[in-house]
Amino acid sequence: MPVRSDTDITKIKIDLHVHTLVSKDAAAPLAAIIRAMKRLGLNAAALTDHNALALGQRWQEVQGVRLISGEEVMTTEGEIIGLFLRQAIPPELTPEDTIAAIRDQGGLTYLPHPFKNTGSRNWAEANLRRILPGIDIIEVFNGRLLNPAANRQAAQLAREVGALQGAGSDAHTPWEVGRAYVEMSEFDSPASFLDSLRTAKIFGRRPSRLGRIFMNRFIRKGLRQLMLRCERSNLP
Repeated sequence: MPVRSDTDITKIKIDLHVHTLVSKDAAAPLAAIIRAMKRLGLNAAALTDHNALALGQRWQEVQGVRLISGEEVMTTEGEIIGLFLRQAIPPELTPEDTIAAIRDQGGLTYLPHPFKNTGSRNWAEANLRRILPGIDIIEVFNGRLLNPAANRQAAQLAREVGALQGAGSDAHTPWEVGRAYVEMSEFDSPASFLDSLRTAKIFGRRPSRLGRIFMNRFIRKGLRQLMLRCERSNLP
């Protein structure tokens, strides 16, 4: 029997942090996300809307790409993403209760942008370190962070505690999809996903400061309302 080499193993390019129109601050219809994925050669993405599930299944194939059901949950101390979820998790639980709720449904815990210092409710370092034993994956490259030091700190933390490393665009518009992603081997369950992530490669590029200023929260919300109206008008 011939020996199977690493080159025979199917590789998947997956963006682990993407927001759809389900997030109130995002202007990214699912159809536009899928088009962007195909254009960029991405095989998969985790849909991680704020405090809500865009998908009701653990994962599924949609128009030739794989979509993982996730949620970016606001806890009492910072945000935690659950991957491979079946049910939405309510916000404003403690981090420990949020982690337990993710684990109870067989999901994986993913810590996004741990050193982000903009917006509301950023992690205090003592609280962050307290919850690390319950975290499966640390996001070491976030495609929306303007400060590269925040990604470097995340990578250093992951190495320090021996956590698996992930990357995601944190896309709130279709134009941001794929700004950061992971290249990993094929998987068919949360357990095999973790196994594949151990030998994964991280890719990412910094966002444009001008682009972030132009596509600010207020403009995104306006675009979101326009896109929602267009989607409703196309309903039968």
